[in-house]
Parts: sequence; C-alpha cells; structure tokens
Amino acid sequence: MLFSSYTFLFQFLPATVLAFAAARRHSPRAGIMVLAGASLFFYGAWRPIYLLLLVVSIAVNFGLGLRMDDPLRRRAIGAFGVALNLAVLGLIALVPFPTEVYGNYPNERPAIIVYCVAISAPSIASAVLFRYAAQDNRLIDPSTPREWVIHSQLRSLSIPAVFLTSIPVSFIAVGLGQLWWLWMIPLRVYFTRRYGKITDVWDG
Repeated sequence: MLFSSYTFLFQFLPATVLAFAAARRHSPRAGIMVLAGASLFFYGAWRPIYLLLLVVSIAVNFGLGLRMDDPLRRRAIGAFGVALNLAVLGLIALVPFPTEVYGNYPNERPAIIVYCVAISAPSIASAVLFRYAAQDNRLIDPSTPREWVIHSQLRSLSIPAVFLTSIPVSFIAVGLGQLWWLWMIPLRVYFTRRYGKITDVWDG
C-alpha cells in the first residue's frame, strides 16, 4: 500500500481519520494510540519486516528516553540515541538497493563497490556525529569518560575501515575482497574485550 494508491486514499486514510476523530473525543491519548496503531499497520502492510524494525526502534528510543532522566548522562545518552537512529535510517535508506544489486551480481566488482560504499556511509555519519558531539562537550556531558567516546567512534569507523579497504583488494580478486570482510569478526572481538559491549559502555 503506497501513499498514492487507491487503497490508501479511499480506504485506509478515511478510516484512520474517522477513527482518530472518534478516539480524540474520548481523550487525546486515545487519539495518539489510534495514529500509532495506524502507522504500525501501514508499514506492516507494506513490508512486515519493517514493522519489526519499527517496533524495536520505538522500544529502544523509549528506553533511552527513560534513562535521560539522569541529568549527568542526559547529553551522552541523547547523542548516542541520535547516532543510533541515524545509523538505522542510513541502513534503511541506503542498503536495500545496493544489497539487491550485490545479490544479483555477487561476482561483479562494480556491485561490490556500490555495496561497500553504502554499508560504510551510515557508519561514517555516526562517527562524524560522535566527533561533533564530543568536541568541546557540545552534546556529551563533561564527566563522560573520554575512553567511551573513543570506543564509540572506533566501532563506527571499523565498518568503513574493513569494507572500503576491501575495494582495492577486490581488484586483485573479487573473492579475496569478499573474504576481506571477515576482518569484522576479530575487530568486534577486540573491541568487546578491550572496552566491553557498546550497550554496557553507555549504560554506565
């Protein structure tokens, strides 16, 4: 169901407006619940897997919002939440098309290049955001350990470090470039042993 489809314009939209108006008469909270339910139904009807992603995203953001009651960690958690949402948004917006291209042409070097660049872009954006947030404590509490910020930046940059360096390797052999991606495993193991899990870091 698309925004421009007859199903949306003449069935889903009128039903949602009527349900919202009726619920709104009962209470503002009921109206919000109707809109939330309609939104979940809309995205679930398009692609059910996106419904799961949306529910998880809502739960994570709600949890982060509750933790922001602590004034000492408010800015740090806020910066982490923004970076996390940007990364998820980047994956949703950038990855499906290159993933399909790579899936159709797994042994073609141009497909690997497109895929690697698309995978790397959200992580680079996340690292840049952390850099901006940490500079002069713009969005991160001054009491936040510097090691935590460095850890977050390094984890974000590890993805483009592996995938972008696999591009020149693929010019030697396409299969070798794909095997290069396995470097993600020891890197993740190293970060976990050196700093702990990323959730443990920001949960304090």
